[in-house]
Amino acid sequence: MSHDAAPLSGAVRAHFASAPPARLGVAVSGGSDSVALLHLLNDWRGAGGPDLRVATVDHGLRPEAADEAAQVSRLCGALGLAHDTLHWAGQATRGNLPDQARRARYRLLAGWARRHGIADVAIGHTENDLAETFLMRLARGAGVDGLAAMRGHWQADGITFHRPMLALGREHLRDMLRARGQGWADDPTNTDPAYLRPQARAPSPRWPPSGWTAPRSRPPRDGSRRRARRSGPAPGAPHRTSPRSRAETCCGGEAISPTCPTRSPGGCCWRGSHG
Repeated sequence: MSHDAAPLSGAVRAHFASAPPARLGVAVSGGSDSVALLHLLNDWRGAGGPDLRVATVDHGLRPEAADEAAQVSRLCGALGLAHDTLHWAGQATRGNLPDQARRARYRLLAGWARRHGIADVAIGHTENDLAETFLMRLARGAGVDGLAAMRGHWQADGITFHRPMLALGREHLRDMLRARGQGWADDPTNTDPAYLRPQARAPSPRWPPSGWTAPRSRPPRDGSRRRARRSGPAPGAPHRTSPRSRAETCCGGEAISPTCPTRSPGGCCWRGSHG
């Protein structure tokens, strides 16, 4: 293991520190994140970590996907790891295709893991995915619960899925792959502005999406809102005039410009867009 990879590998191992599994499934699409995860877990395997088995899901949505799965299979062969390609047979023709593909992917991975006696499967999500998911949920008007961070692990269909790289950035992982001479596949849908995640990935100048409005917080259930109105602002709270129109403030309470390029039809700006 290279010196630069040591802190990355340490972060991945720390995720499993409380109860490292004896066997671990790894979902690898061929993209940089999942290929980096495979390398880091294989480093750990060489140092006494869990046995690994790898799966790639071919959703059948792009002609390049079969070649990408074959590339992952060749990489696994070079590393001495078993690899399986899983195929989605029920492609959707309408509705939210990315969401349906995601749900199918986890169903396929869970079934694959059960067939091979694997109880834990690692997924290559990074801190970049964490930030993108937050922005996507915000754009959809999610409340406080909906804005909760991506989970480091969760259970579905009898399998525990893990995200051991949520504290690692994509560019650091790619630097590691470049240092090892390891390539990866770039999925063109990751930069297609027709989908919401690529918009979140490159937030300027198209973010927030057209029609975005700020999510409204739920009023408290214990009557504290009414009491606060009667008692006035808390000591030290900034002075506010009332009423204040939506055209006068950002969602975060900051002044906005009528010419703000990120202003939505509802009159709200993306916080921090004015520098």
